[in-house]
Amino acid sequence: MVNNTIAYEGAVYRSIKEAVKITGLSEYYFKQNLKAGKIPHIRNGNKIFINIPRLLAELEKVTDTSLVNL
Repeated sequence: MVNNTIAYEGAVYRSIKEAVKITGLSEYYFKQNLKAGKIPHIRNGNKIFINIPRLLAELEKVTDTSLVNL
């Protein structure tokens, strides 16, 4: 089994498939938002690794903001 986790500068990066499992969001969502530059990530060759702590913080901000606007 391939390890899909990278620790870099104190942050934990995971593959798109791992991020899907952690967040419950679709792979399509990740690919579209990666193209748009909205998801913090690094590339290692053709592999993309997502900064999970920053992603969860951004999702929490979006969720909090959308709840306020109800």
